[in-house]
Amino acid sequence: MAGRKSAWIHAWLGCLIAVAPLVPLARTATAHELSTAGIHDLTTTGVAIRSADGNSGRSSSGAVLSNECVAPSEAACRAYRNHDPARAKTLAMKALEQDRSNPALLAVIGLSCMEIGDLKTAMVHLRELVRRNPDSGLALAYLGHCLALEGELASARSYLERALDRAVRIGRSSLGGTDTTLTRIHASLGYVYLKMEQWDLAKQHLNRALSHDPTLTSARYHLGLVMYCTGCLKDAAEAFASVSKSEPANLQVRYHLGLALIQQGRHRQGYVEIKKVLAAGSSPELTRLCQQVLDTDESAEIEARSGQPETEGR
Repeated sequence: MAGRKSAWIHAWLGCLIAVAPLVPLARTATAHELSTAGIHDLTTTGVAIRSADGNSGRSSSGAVLSNECVAPSEAACRAYRNHDPARAKTLAMKALEQDRSNPALLAVIGLSCMEIGDLKTAMVHLRELVRRNPDSGLALAYLGHCLALEGELASARSYLERALDRAVRIGRSSLGGTDTTLTRIHASLGYVYLKMEQWDLAKQHLNRALSHDPTLTSARYHLGLVMYCTGCLKDAAEAFASVSKSEPANLQVRYHLGLALIQQGRHRQGYVEIKKVLAAGSSPELTRLCQQVLDTDESAEIEARSGQPETEGR
C-alpha cells in the first residue's frame, strides 16, 4: 500500500507542472489589460516603443513611430483596441506590405497573433520589433511571454529579465507607463521559474505580481503550484480554493485543489473535488488523471473513512 501510494503521489506531482498553462498575458480579456495600454501609446502618443535613450515616440533613426500610423495602419490599431485581433492582424499584414518600417504594425501583428493563438507568427514579428528596438520594454515583455507559452523557457527568461531591467533602469514609463505591464512581467517570470522548478525565484516573482494585483488569479494559481511542489500543502490548498472561487468553471484548478486537500489529509473534501471535475466533463487528459486518483487503493481508504472526522495536515 505504501509503495503504491508513493508512486501515485509522485505521478501527480509531475502532472502538476505538465497541465499548468500560462495565462497572464495572452489570453482573452487579461491580455488586453496589458496589451491595450501599449497599443494606445503606439497609436495615440507614440511613447511605447522607444530608443535606447528613452526619447518618446522616436526610433533609433529619429523617425516618429506612432504619429504616422494613419489610414490602413491606423485602422489595424483601432481594430486591436476594439478587441478584434483577427481583423487587426489582417489589416496590419496588408498595411505592412506598404510600410515595412512601421513598428506599430509589427506590434499589432504580434499582439493580435498572441490573442488568437498563432504564436509562431507572433514571434516572427515580435523578434523583428525587438531587433529594431532592442531596448523597448514592451516588445521585450511581449516576446518573452510568447516564448514562455511556446515552452522556450531559457529564451523567455532572458527577454523577460531584460524587460524588467529596462523598467528598473529608466522607470515604468518604458513599459507604457502602467503598473499592469510590470505586474504581468513578474507573473510571467514566476511561471517560467515554476516550469524550470526554481521554486524560490518563482515564489518571489509571483508574490511581487500579487502584491501589485491581488486579483490576478493566474499568478495565485501558479503560486499554489509552487506551494504544492515545495510541500506547503495548506498554503497550496488555500491558493487553489481562492482561484476556484473566482473561476468556478476552471476544472484544472479544482483538480489541483482536490490533490492538495488529499495530500493535506482532508481526504473526503479532496475526493469530492476530484469527482466534481469528472462530473463536469473535463478534457481527456484531466479525466485520465482524475480517474487515476479514484482507481487507487487510497480511494477505497477514503470511502472507508467517510464517517470519520478528518484531520488537517500541513
